[in-house]
Amino acid sequence: MRRWTPVALALALALTLLAPMAAAENTEPAAPLLPDLEHLKKSVIPVQSLQADFIQTRTLRELNLELKFTGRIVMEKQGRLGWFVHTPLAYACILGNGRLIQWDGESNQVLTLSERQVPWLKALQESLGNWLGADVDAIFQDFSLIGGSEKSISLAPKTPFLQDFIKTLVLSFTPDFTQVDNILLLEVNGDSMLIQFNHPVLNQPISEDTWQVPPKPRQP
Repeated sequence: MRRWTPVALALALALTLLAPMAAAENTEPAAPLLPDLEHLKKSVIPVQSLQADFIQTRTLRELNLELKFTGRIVMEKQGRLGWFVHTPLAYACILGNGRLIQWDGESNQVLTLSERQVPWLKALQESLGNWLGADVDAIFQDFSLIGGSEKSISLAPKTPFLQDFIKTLVLSFTPDFTQVDNILLLEVNGDSMLIQFNHPVLNQPISEDTWQVPPKPRQP
């Protein structure tokens, strides 16, 4: 079985595939459905911090395999981003302060990489922060709108950094349009990543203990 690195897991992101649009014979293809972006921008709650549980579904096309992970994500706008996997393995990844810190429960080893060692680190952190915070204007600096629905936007990357591994990014929103409900990442190689958020807490202080690596033992 192909082994996925923690960095690959950290690139976690996903949503719902666009439903194909049926077209009658000998007719022009229907134009893609586009959401009301102005309504979206007015409705989304500006995110300064985020704390949420997640279910991450990773689909590997070549192996016809689906993997599920559960955990918790925390984010400070223009600050740190933490990705903590609880099951089926223990893993933590923190981006921020010019560093990437990784820990896995199997080896109990901590690995720290700097921006000098990982040149794309800052771009990765900014992109993830924009997606999670639903910063529409910032997202459109790196993506073009290609479709969507009443509650989602479907995007194609414009920058070479993102085009190397992303084919389509879909952000789906809660019914009241105030925050991101799930993220779907369709990769160039045919794999996909869906991340569904549960029990989100916006714009509340994040305890400094949350950023501890290795993480504090979870309460039963």
